[in-house]
Amino acid sequence: MPTSQKQLRDIIADLDLHHIQGSLDIPITDITDDSRRITPGSLFIVRSWAHDGASIIGSPGGATRSFIQDAVVLGATAIIDISDSDITVYDAHLPEPIGRPVIPPSVTLLTTQPNTKIDQAFAGRIADKFFDNPSSKLKLLGITGTNGKTTTGFITQHLLKYFGNKTGLIGTVHIDTGSGIQPTELTTPGAIDIRRILAQMVDAGCTAAVMEVSSHALHQRRAEGLHFDAAIFTNLSGDHLDFHPDMNSYAAAKAMLFESLDESSWAILNADDHFARRMAQSCSAKQIWTSTNPDFQPAKHTHHQSCHVNVTALTIDGTTARYTGPWGSFSARLPLIGRYNAINAIQAVAALNVLSLPSRLKSRHVRKAIEQTPGVPGRLEQVFIDISELDLAVLEFNEMHMTLDPFTGLPEDSTEIPHELPYPTVLVDYSHTDDSLENALLAVRPLALGRVITVFGCGGDRDISKRPRMGSVAAEYSDIIVITSDNPRSEDPQTIINDIMPGISIQELDANVSVEDRIKAFESEGGIIELDRAKAIHRAILIAEPEDVVLIAGKGHETYQVLRQQDVTDPELLRNATPSPKGTLKIHFDDREQARKSLKQWATRFYDSSSQS
Repeated sequence: MPTSQKQLRDIIADLDLHHIQGSLDIPITDITDDSRRITPGSLFIVRSWAHDGASIIGSPGGATRSFIQDAVVLGATAIIDISDSDITVYDAHLPEPIGRPVIPPSVTLLTTQPNTKIDQAFAGRIADKFFDNPSSKLKLLGITGTNGKTTTGFITQHLLKYFGNKTGLIGTVHIDTGSGIQPTELTTPGAIDIRRILAQMVDAGCTAAVMEVSSHALHQRRAEGLHFDAAIFTNLSGDHLDFHPDMNSYAAAKAMLFESLDESSWAILNADDHFARRMAQSCSAKQIWTSTNPDFQPAKHTHHQSCHVNVTALTIDGTTARYTGPWGSFSARLPLIGRYNAINAIQAVAALNVLSLPSRLKSRHVRKAIEQTPGVPGRLEQVFIDISELDLAVLEFNEMHMTLDPFTGLPEDSTEIPHELPYPTVLVDYSHTDDSLENALLAVRPLALGRVITVFGCGGDRDISKRPRMGSVAAEYSDIIVITSDNPRSEDPQTIINDIMPGISIQELDANVSVEDRIKAFESEGGIIELDRAKAIHRAILIAEPEDVVLIAGKGHETYQVLRQQDVTDPELLRNATPSPKGTLKIHFDDREQARKSLKQWATRFYDSSSQS
């Protein structure tokens, strides 16, 4: 962690604040807007929402009182609050006002001008001062869009590192500061944490950073004030419509990233998505457009460029495509499944090009880098079995069919069931929108020699409009559907499934039939409804044949599940659960772990029966 220390006077120099009490000539060792994270010497920024939530404590000012008192107890030496706050300073001659926190004289108090909110942008300005404007010391790439942010970010980070640039990453899967990996709960952290993380990257010697930028973060102005050298727009489809009123509002939030770019920056836009034009409208940056259409050309402009990707082969081991752009043209096999990943890759190559890291790209070098791209956790991630953990019948079958090394004549050293032995392909994917689920199914459908079995659900307390659409997509591209829970959160899992069902068309069934009758018809045609996600995964894998593909969609890399308290009955899960909002519990859950357990049982059953026949 950066060991920054700044004088309070310097941190607030450009802010129009009222000085209520205390000294400005004091050292500040950290800044935060979370009272739980206060350390001695911290500046505590009281966000405006803390006042909005005062009623939850039961008295006017109750929430703010609690936050500020906690901060003082933990060692905050300065506090910034809004002008119309009900806090008061310490007066030894007067009793403490009821319901009002008292700031002791040892703590400096500053307030904003009237009608000035303390929002994420305000906090970000202070953080830039404290952390020495770290975004200006890095080549910073922002990535926004509904789908593809994480994979594009991973590919871009890999390419930058391949060419010798130590590169940090902020995204959905994790945070990589260049000196270590940190877990994350938000795709884009809060304004202060963004600067803190970027400063850690600078301290670790990073020269570049890749950052996923969510629509929530843009709307809440968490990234305002950062200097982006380039920004990527991947695509836009229906999601987060519980937060944004409609698609236009959703697009407007995404466009804020491109409106923030200056003329020295680059916008990398996916021409195959019509919302890319919306991103370009208010963008003064130079533009490079990517497309799968070899005939596409952007509007003629001095600073507009284009690049194209043409997919030539799709296999379970990767995607071969030709990449054409300012760097020339080359063909490469990306070791990621799916046509859409080639689109992610062309945008990553375009970013590498416009960031001038290296200063001049050579096609043969980029080809090698593309072909060495590592897998992305939870993005069409294949689940394998360690055969050393299987029982004797499996090991005997494996010995009968093992591959011998052509030079030594000995068995090849492998702890995974080799591909020449029959077993179903199990893939875990983060697809949690209808568009991303369709992309995943379109990717695996041509690769399945047998059936496609899809396990999916929809998140609770989230956009409900996508639920029937996801059901429709699953029905169109799957042979067998297993509907289950995702993160139901505070919702009844059965209610979520009921919302999915209208999207699944069932032959000879009236569109107006009740949900109960629709479920009966669905199950009579071979569909499976299993609220318990672990059991759903188990059932899907055990019914699979060796040539089938099982797609487990929705949670990807996640290692938890959020459910209502009454839905968690296992004593061990309850012991290790952590409380979450709205009376829910967060339990440990990993689709990959569950799939691996079920695959072991599948292998035992299959190889045992094969060895006896």
